[in-house]
Amino acid sequence: MYDVISALSSGLVIKFFPIFFVKDLGLSPVHVCALGIFAMATVAAFGWVATALAARAGRVQAAFGLRLGGILSFVVMAALASAHAPVFVVIAAYLLRMGLINCTFGLTKSIIHDVVPPSQRARYASVDSINAATWAGSAALGGLLIDKYGMVATFYVTAFFSALALVPIWTARRLVPAETPDAGPALLVA
Repeated sequence: MYDVISALSSGLVIKFFPIFFVKDLGLSPVHVCALGIFAMATVAAFGWVATALAARAGRVQAAFGLRLGGILSFVVMAALASAHAPVFVVIAAYLLRMGLINCTFGLTKSIIHDVVPPSQRARYASVDSINAATWAGSAALGGLLIDKYGMVATFYVTAFFSALALVPIWTARRLVPAETPDAGPALLVA
């Protein structure tokens, strides 16, 4: 359920970020492409943070906290864009959002593997094709929302659905076996 709600929410705006950067923030196409590179580097860097945090607090707690932080930074980004804040500040909030939200995919997949019995995992993996369709379909809905209410308003709708996706993650904390925190530096090597 988490994956489907998450795909629905992110699909609303992901395809439209480049338009937002060009139209609303005045970035050139080259700057938008460079921003994409920085976003992926941010996700990779936050992946290390997610690993370390999961080892100390648990995977469910880490995934929940990081995604919540990503949602909050997305709301801040939308508010900053509405307030016509300096472009670099809006971009910083965007990069933070990208890093915090997207660094959790490995954690959430491992949680799903803990919760889903081995005999059901292939069936569950087929849900990824539904997620892809949901993501594409929600982009069309996102386009309609943007046309009617604007880009920033659609950011807030996306944040709302992203917050709904946190409910299954938080519920999973009762289903995932307790983890022993590891204080060793070796977790950053994994």
